[in-house]
Amino acid sequence: PDTDWQTWFCSVCGSRAPGENDPTRMFVPAGTITSGGDALKVIHHIWVGSKAVWDEIGDSGQQHAERFRG
Repeated sequence: PDTDWQTWFCSVCGSRAPGENDPTRMFVPAGTITSGGDALKVIHHIWVGSKAVWDEIGDSGQQHAERFRG
């Protein structure tokens, strides 16, 4: 809602593929990162207001009840 973001999928396997959100931002599905992942850090969790009650977030990433407006 309230965005013009799109999503793309691989025509061979159906996995999500990286794409452009807008002229200044891109999204990269975490599952497509094959090297350097050990240097990454989660800094935001979005939509935590609707997460399962048994789901525990165990890191220091900032939690947002809905989408991130940064």
